[in-house]
Amino acid sequence: MAPKTTLALILISLIGITACTPPQVKFSSLETLQHHIHPRRSNLPAYELTGGVWVKEQPLFINHDFDFSVAMGIPDIGPAIAAGQRKKKNEDAAALFEALPRFALHAQFNKAVKNLGQGKRLGGEVRLYGILFGNPQAHLKVILEVVKKTDAAPEGPTRFIFVTESLPLKGDNSWSAHQGDQLASAFASALPALVELWQSPALQAPTSPALDYQFSNEPTTQKGSGWIVEENEDRLLIFSKSIPKTVFSYPRSDITRRKP
Repeated sequence: MAPKTTLALILISLIGITACTPPQVKFSSLETLQHHIHPRRSNLPAYELTGGVWVKEQPLFINHDFDFSVAMGIPDIGPAIAAGQRKKKNEDAAALFEALPRFALHAQFNKAVKNLGQGKRLGGEVRLYGILFGNPQAHLKVILEVVKKTDAAPEGPTRFIFVTESLPLKGDNSWSAHQGDQLASAFASALPALVELWQSPALQAPTSPALDYQFSNEPTTQKGSGWIVEENEDRLLIFSKSIPKTVFSYPRSDITRRKP
């Protein structure tokens, strides 16, 4: 075979490999997650992060509602007692998940990107983690953040959040039962949906007036404001007004539209 022909075949082969190989993704380490997902360094609601704890060696953050009745019912020291109780309860909940196998979020993300085919180039760092909020019932927020070097506080990263239905923390059919099968299943279901949202070229905040809404998922009730960008029988996509560059995917049954 002539040298020029051989060189041409090699170049064609290399081009084919490059075209078929997805770009390498830089994922945040657990240490980086724990540093940035903090009330003073994240633009997520401080209430959801204050007093929470990370599960050891897992991208999973645990928190639940602050007990205002204790804080207001005991003069002077009530707030400190309530804060201590909140942290202790979170630590006990986190211990339920310490022995679970490590969640393979990076591999699931790469698989979802590959299944979608050629899409946006990352041009930044990816953070993948979950926030399990509530006690004794809790809902899971699976969170995808894409952080570019130009992203600075307070605007922060581009963020997509998939919110699940609530389950008990322990017991039968709970988040911790059967080696965390429900958690693993929720992450596996949510990540492809989040990657698809991130890849969507048309996803942006409308110019119409924002909607006030209430998310009710026992025992937690949270209020928000944003624009509905898509809805079907099961899910509701809301572009947040209060958290920059953030899109929520909620269970439709848990959202109540609030009157002005």
